[in-house]
Amino acid sequence: MSRPLQSLPAHEKPSGSFASMLSPEEFDRFQARTQLSYKRAGTYLYSEGDPSDYFYFLYSGTVKIQKSTSDGKELTITLLGSGDLAGEYGSLQAVSHDFSAKVTADSMAGVIKKTEVEALIKESGTFSLKMMQWMGSNTLKEQSKFRDLLLYGKNGALASTLIRLSTTHGIGSEHGTIVLQLKLTNAELGEYIGLSREGVNRCLNVWKKAGVISYENGCIAIHDMLYLRGLCNCPLHNLCSSEICRL
Repeated sequence: MSRPLQSLPAHEKPSGSFASMLSPEEFDRFQARTQLSYKRAGTYLYSEGDPSDYFYFLYSGTVKIQKSTSDGKELTITLLGSGDLAGEYGSLQAVSHDFSAKVTADSMAGVIKKTEVEALIKESGTFSLKMMQWMGSNTLKEQSKFRDLLLYGKNGALASTLIRLSTTHGIGSEHGTIVLQLKLTNAELGEYIGLSREGVNRCLNVWKKAGVISYENGCIAIHDMLYLRGLCNCPLHNLCSSEICRL
């Protein structure tokens, strides 16, 4: 299904997303150049090696950006949701995708040609600056993930993943507990840090026994955020912006 987006109602702009960086006027110009496309869970926006000709703006749903390893496993690089933009943003001149974008929940996407993005950049210095900021924040986000994995090991990387999930999918309570509204299996959590399902299970069980986390209706509830932050040397005073502290 594909049609112009002008008739869509106003969308939400989650903090830290691509949409949150644009002014209403900039988003209107961006939206006017896109086509609406419905994507079912289990399908792909694009796969490794596909021509890199389009960007995909997510109005709803979730998409995992993945990379295949030499042994056939899938490493999840990031999880995109409403307001995010998927595509090979490192270089507008890239001819093929280095990653795959798997739809994990039924999604509505605005598809825009890369040439249209280039046209917007040429037309508006402000939009060009916003694109540079978006690319830069994505680079910093990925660097911080690899830093956590390399410097603090698998436990620190898993703690960092839960902290990032709490930023984008956490609901706080009056007692300080944060419940992650996104249900992920231990195998899916392991995909973010290259850890097996069994390894994630062992780590979470240790934290559960220590009272750091628990489970509420199948969702992870974080009771001791300071403990998790200590494992990955996460700033204690929210020094990371919402653009960086997210999956």
